[in-house]
Amino acid sequence: REKGGRVKKGRGWYMPSFFASSDGVDNFVMGDNVILKKVIDAFKNADSNVVFERELIAALEKAGVKPVGKKTVAKLVKGVLRNLSRAGVIGKDRDRRREEKLAK
Repeated sequence: REKGGRVKKGRGWYMPSFFASSDGVDNFVMGDNVILKKVIDAFKNADSNVVFERELIAALEKAGVKPVGKKTVAKLVKGVLRNLSRAGVIGKDRDRRREEKLAK
């Protein structure tokens, strides 16, 4: 029997529109990092540039991303999201909502 209830999406991340534009994405130096390329494409194709962690991990696993050594796909994705967040390219969705409320 399967469990009922709501499936958790995970933390929401958003990418500002100026980064998600074709000019912004083309300026990223990705090298051979396949996971980074797929994460950036997911943000580019997302509605209002908001992506949820667990949905992103599931989509990448379906796309054929394999674990590297002992690191699972989830750990690889979380590492990419953390690095993009520290670089200021993406931010948490809850912070954006809070800033919009304060602006009103």
